[in-house]
Amino acid sequence: MNNMKTLAQAKKQVEELKAYISMVENFDVKTAEDHIIKAYAEFGSIVKVVNKMYKEKIEIDGKPIEAEDVTNGLKQRGQNDLHRLLRTWYFKKTRKSRSTW
Repeated sequence: MNNMKTLAQAKKQVEELKAYISMVENFDVKTAEDHIIKAYAEFGSIVKVVNKMYKEKIEIDGKPIEAEDVTNGLKQRGQNDLHRLLRTWYFKKTRKSRSTW
């Protein structure tokens, strides 16, 4: 644990994590973009998502998925709750590399 939590805070965090796990496990994958979103939720790494998509031979417009495709997919406005959540986390994660002096 990073910080000391009260019992109420710990219970709230457990419920939030359970909801997130349920959201990812029950995510309905229909398109290549959905595959990207679910894989990013599982791995949290663009490189790992690209490797998984390559191994599963998932393509966009007949060509293998590249890191740029994953990044662009994450940057798009979220079309479902999981995508919106991952988009928010992605922008927080990359904030320092996107900031300008």
